[in-house]
Amino acid sequence: MVDFTAQGYLTGKPQTQGLSVVLFGDSLTAYNNLPVSIGGIVGDGTTSLVTCGSSPVTDGSTVLITATGSTFFDKQFFTATGVDVNTFSIPNAFNGALGAIGAATLHDWECERGYWTMAAMIMGHKLRRVFNAGIGGDTLFAARSRVFRDVISKKPSHVVLMMGINDIASGFTASQILGFYDDFYNQVLNAGIVPVGLTILPLASTHANFATSTPIILQTNQLHREYGRSRGIQVIDTFGEAVDTAQSDGRAIAAYFASDGIHPNTVCARVLGIKIANSLLSLPSPQLYSTNQADSFGVNANNRNLADQSPWATVGGTVTAPMTGVMPTGFTFARSSGAGAGAGSVVARTLVSDGDTVGNNAVLTLTPAADGDAYTLTLTPDITPRTIAGRSYQVSAQMRLVGTAGSTLKRIRFQNLLLPPSGVRAAITAGLSNDVTVINSANYDDRTYHIRFPRFKMPSWCTNGFAPVLTLIFGGVGGALTVNVGRVTVELLND
Repeated sequence: MVDFTAQGYLTGKPQTQGLSVVLFGDSLTAYNNLPVSIGGIVGDGTTSLVTCGSSPVTDGSTVLITATGSTFFDKQFFTATGVDVNTFSIPNAFNGALGAIGAATLHDWECERGYWTMAAMIMGHKLRRVFNAGIGGDTLFAARSRVFRDVISKKPSHVVLMMGINDIASGFTASQILGFYDDFYNQVLNAGIVPVGLTILPLASTHANFATSTPIILQTNQLHREYGRSRGIQVIDTFGEAVDTAQSDGRAIAAYFASDGIHPNTVCARVLGIKIANSLLSLPSPQLYSTNQADSFGVNANNRNLADQSPWATVGGTVTAPMTGVMPTGFTFARSSGAGAGAGSVVARTLVSDGDTVGNNAVLTLTPAADGDAYTLTLTPDITPRTIAGRSYQVSAQMRLVGTAGSTLKRIRFQNLLLPPSGVRAAITAGLSNDVTVINSANYDDRTYHIRFPRFKMPSWCTNGFAPVLTLIFGGVGGALTVNVGRVTVELLND
């Protein structure tokens, strides 16, 4: 592992919010974000009104629009404003109307099919993701021209690069692609940004370009790793985590990829995430907010930067039937769908000795009975009066899972539900969302995860009802899963 500080790479331009990261790549990087559909765009030459098929966009969200053939919109990033129901506005010179144009992704969101979402959860968000610069179909050859706009201007401490498969499809040789890597690395290093490279993933044997592309993938990855060693740049072998070692032709593990044979599913994303997290263990741990009585939401009412719900009482919360047990003050435990059983409990704790122990706040024991059984844990105090309209916030929590081996847990969703006045959009943001079929419980093991949902700007219309919600969804009958939740924080960010 590379000691980044010893390389002198952290002495460049000032960075944002400590250790931070920009993800740079093609669709495999864009997969870290939530897809949405665009139903139409109407522009007046100054502002365009976008209609989306669902309503997960919040003010300040970064949206990447894919509109093939449109020079106004295709593969460009926009900041959403004026969100209302399922529409939002973006600044643009387009004048006219477009019908349904298909794909878009919310680049502030985190999706479970993405390798970085998994890595960040596991390593406790040591690198705060400030921007995802993944654009589907992009080549490293072409993307070098947007390095300043999408990486350097964001002033991250680090950049993670996964790119090159589309260059191979375009006919570039391994040596040419190495030259593209060199150009990219020189640009970011000269800006004082630490690069981390990821090797190109294998293709499934069913992919149309498998036979012709695989030799170039192998050559490119070898050159990339050797280049990294020669320059002191960490290049993580993600290819090695996804290749089928039982075969000798460099094919991908079939169960790790979508039907197209090139895009990883959530099972693969988790495997890659573990590899990346373990490879970055040399990074210093982030400064975590301490969990103590002075920081708890109820006690420190004047603290706008931190609303840390760390109740020390063992009772006082709400358990909704047919769930049983108790919850601490500030939490509501319920089954939102299905017929599974569930019990809540709170570990008795001592202020001084327990300190930052994860999971001594709310403990859930979940025993699903059918596919689709879902349980929710809601942070019930209304935090809205402590927030400032127009400022950006991010909510996070620590969660420890025990019993995953016998569980059918297939999805974790961490949401922020803003309850606005009647007639105004109810904004939902989700930190984790799984939009592909997965093998039950294959995405999780017994460990502590740091989960969060995207940064968002508090809308002026939100006068009450700021309610973070953790949802766990199961894929069928399974053994009991214990979920320990602790240190739920609401952080005021620097815009």
